[in-house]
Amino acid sequence: NREGGRVGPELNVPQNILEYRPEEQVRAYIKNPGTFRFSNMPAHPDLKDTDLDALIAYFGAMKDKKFVPKN
Repeated sequence: NREGGRVGPELNVPQNILEYRPEEQVRAYIKNPGTFRFSNMPAHPDLKDTDLDALIAYFGAMKDKKFVPKN
């Protein structure tokens, strides 16, 4: 919701990443974003499947809680 800072890309607004990317692709992107695009997002190669499950669940929950804060 545009409140995360500058480390990684916005993943919830205007569209949540799960609305336009398959879950397996999102998991791969989180582990190694450099294979998809150049960005400031760091790689997380040591994340366990349970960690990724939790992140995917979070993205799923945030999909229904979108808002854009006023500047």
